[in-house]
Amino acid sequence: MKNKVLLGIFLTGVLLTGIGLGIAFGEYSDFTYGGEVLIGNDKEEVESKDYIISLGEKKTRVANYTTKELDFVVDKKMKDGQVRVEVISNPDYVKSYHYYEDYENTDYSPEYISDYEGEIQIHLGRTIGDFELMMKYKDDFLANLKNSKIKSYYLDAVKSVTVKANAKTLEYLEY
Repeated sequence: MKNKVLLGIFLTGVLLTGIGLGIAFGEYSDFTYGGEVLIGNDKEEVESKDYIISLGEKKTRVANYTTKELDFVVDKKMKDGQVRVEVISNPDYVKSYHYYEDYENTDYSPEYISDYEGEIQIHLGRTIGDFELMMKYKDDFLANLKNSKIKSYYLDAVKSVTVKANAKTLEYLEY
């Protein structure tokens, strides 16, 4: 008698699990992909900084640690040796920072720095945390979920990263 009761409970559990899985799969199969949502491209601000590099035997590296490709632009108005870095981004989400590192007083290996005088480094830092970003777009996510849509959310707060110099100076820059 005890075995029949346990068998009945087990079979009832299997039946209810099957029903639950069927309902869940039916709901899941109704979902559609709603496309991509680009976050952070609604506002832009230009951050720029000028550097003076030597036009000697060695070149200067430009190290890009951002999410966009570098654009090198010839600007005839700039003086020999003058380099301008411009980052156009949304300051509500990211902030750029860049600096020049002279290889004369660094701990880099000699193989890395042998043909270069220094390096202009371009970085990005987020000004918004993951939780704050999630809370900002949760209503949109939940509204889409209610309508059986799932979207991909991408932070795209950088419009461009540009390095400007005259033609002569650009020959001394290497990316």
